[in-house]
Amino acid sequence: MLEIVDAARIDGSGEFGTFNRIILPIRYISLRIWKNLLKIPLFS
Repeated sequence: MLEIVDAARIDGSGEFGTFNRIILPIRYISLRIWKNLLKIPLFS
């Protein structure tokens, strides 16, 4: 993920823009996947 942030900085994105356009969507997707996985019982 560090490469994505570095690429955004090279393209001219600031800290706030990088966080809002790159970091938040990635975290949102991963949290949704984790939430769905927790709904599945471990021992079926």
